[in-house]
Amino acid sequence: MNINLIFIQNAVATPTTAGMATMIQTLKDIYAQDTVKIDVTVTASLVPAAAGAPYLTVANISDDYGDVVGSLGSLYRNNPSNVQDSNSLNIYVTRDYQISSSAPAGILGISSGIPGIPVNGTPKSGMVVFIENHRTSSGCGVQGQDLICESDQVFLAKTIAHEAGHYLGLYHLVEKDVVKGRYSLDPLPETPECKDQNGNNIVGLGECLGEGFYDSGGLNLMFWAGNPKINQTQLTGEQGWVLRSHPLVY
Repeated sequence: MNINLIFIQNAVATPTTAGMATMIQTLKDIYAQDTVKIDVTVTASLVPAAAGAPYLTVANISDDYGDVVGSLGSLYRNNPSNVQDSNSLNIYVTRDYQISSSAPAGILGISSGIPGIPVNGTPKSGMVVFIENHRTSSGCGVQGQDLICESDQVFLAKTIAHEAGHYLGLYHLVEKDVVKGRYSLDPLPETPECKDQNGNNIVGLGECLGEGFYDSGGLNLMFWAGNPKINQTQLTGEQGWVLRSHPLVY
């Protein structure tokens, strides 16, 4: 499977595969694990400053329509600089987004579909990751610079692998909120069904780091919350089968 990293100019200083070497190797390792066995190649494209400026800070993270100015949907549909590749997973790399009531702080990335479509130029033609939310430590670069700390590139790799998992067809093992005692689970019987342990109606990461069927899953790539300090890269055989079933993998 080829991943087309589409850099919005000025999101990082070095918008190339060389500038993301640690991230790319980590991403390859995640998808090469025995339960998945997908060979990943990575290429890079660039949306120059003039065309990419409206999307350096995304004004609206909605991808429902392609005519909302500054939205992800318009980015995917308009395909500035014509950089999308219908034979690749198109992943936009940009700086950040405008925080609002519908776009809370801390979003790492967004897939436009579960699964996504291998078609260019629609409001659902891609996924995005936000560089600035992956700077986890002081001394690891400032806005517009590269992710100069290896740990931040590893964190970015896990986010890209997670959102790519959505695009290729995977759901979260369990969603964050427990509503009237009901859990939203993925459809795969093999994945853990972590439960709320403390009664606050939220399935927290700390409640899902055990070894039982109902208290584990926090180390799975598709747990709903990403954490830069935890190796959340596990995938089950059934998850691997879903990933391999998407046409972009072939």
